[in-house]
Amino acid sequence: MLEILEQHINQRGNCAALVDFVEGPISWARLGQMVNTAINQIAQFDLSRPLIHDAPNDLNDVVIALAIASLGGIEAPLDSRLGPAERQRRVDILGGQVFELPPIESVPAEVSPTESESSGLRPSGDSIYASESRHYTHDVTFSSNGRTILWTSGTTSLPTGVVQRHTAWLANAAAKLAAVPQMPTDVRLTMLPLSHAYARTCDLGTWLLSGCTLAVTLGTKGLMTYGPSVNPTLINTVPSVARQLLHEDLDAVGLSRLRLLGVGGAALAPGDFDQWSKRRVTVIQGYGLTETGPVICSATPNNATAGLVGDFVEGWQTQIRSGELYVRGSHVMEGYYDASETTAKKIDTDGWLRTGDLVKRDEPSGQLRILGRVDDVIVLGNGIKVHPTSVEREVESLPGIDHALLLMRDQLELWIDGDEATLPDIEKLMQSLLSFCDVSIGFFEEPLSLAANELTSKLTVRRHQVIANRFGHST
Repeated sequence: MLEILEQHINQRGNCAALVDFVEGPISWARLGQMVNTAINQIAQFDLSRPLIHDAPNDLNDVVIALAIASLGGIEAPLDSRLGPAERQRRVDILGGQVFELPPIESVPAEVSPTESESSGLRPSGDSIYASESRHYTHDVTFSSNGRTILWTSGTTSLPTGVVQRHTAWLANAAAKLAAVPQMPTDVRLTMLPLSHAYARTCDLGTWLLSGCTLAVTLGTKGLMTYGPSVNPTLINTVPSVARQLLHEDLDAVGLSRLRLLGVGGAALAPGDFDQWSKRRVTVIQGYGLTETGPVICSATPNNATAGLVGDFVEGWQTQIRSGELYVRGSHVMEGYYDASETTAKKIDTDGWLRTGDLVKRDEPSGQLRILGRVDDVIVLGNGIKVHPTSVEREVESLPGIDHALLLMRDQLELWIDGDEATLPDIEKLMQSLLSFCDVSIGFFEEPLSLAANELTSKLTVRRHQVIANRFGHST
């Protein structure tokens, strides 16, 4: 890991690597000093055990990640928004070695005074990576011992710790970067938690490999607060935030330079996709799992299409068995932490990982379409199969609806987290999508919440938890 950082220091040491929202830009040279300071502090801990730390999504999280990776340690960041019980559950599983570093001095060393026209930041200039976007990791070596433990989103069960080698993480980031190149002149604003796989790879990893400038915050509030001072060209987010931003004046929230909007966790509604296209922003959708690095598929700036997640990125072997996707390759996790039996159920003896997702090739484009989870398929009495995820995404594309849940009890039931005034629109959509059966429609009295574990960190529905909470049983 240090080799990559050292290359940036040698090539563009005075250029902006990070943005401190108080002090301003931090050069690659200064970042190197900060990482060395952290290395000296972290080296006193037992590197053979997971190094657990709370991750509020700030610059310290970036420095800690680079330092532990450089030491060949096992980093275990915990989302700072976790409730006390869930946090303690994870700490207990990981063995309890929790550490906290004091804020690492971030006053920048001299940064080149040349300013970016719109952001006030010095971009990184010509990069050794810029011209060969498919060969980011070929000239550097990594510690073979380094690992990161991230947690599954818990969509279908309790979140589980996933062990990923740093070499696999960087290879996955390089594959994403090959599909969606970014330049050292780009400014990336991270608003998703770096303690989760999507931002860890597609924000932190692609930043490190490309040598662009990175600003770190958390959530929509952070984006709205700091966007105007950063003027990013690249952002990754989730569908609900992408929709919310369509109601904002992009100039006012600092997104006038935005050119690529990555959207993960769920599909963006086609109407929202089209609205972003009209604003000359390309929406990049992809697909993957925490267990796969996470990127399995990614659209490119040239083929981005509503409802599709692109083709497989470099490094994957794939099979589709009875509609379900299986993958094999160097990006696959080492396994679930301290859960060999669970790992064996996920990855067979030949190395094939069962994704649990039903997919279909879009014949004209060759891209993948995600239909839903294998275990969630509802089989009606007449034998017709219904994919709840596909129906829910269509419903959630309607204005005024935050979340939808389709389940089978005595009959098909569609439950809505949103404005009851949307009922006529929902009924019309159901006549189109599910005309072959009756569907009862209800509205949750209380919104689904993170606090009740009903939503993932990506604000997608934890189906089994919602059913258990709201209906008193699980499926």
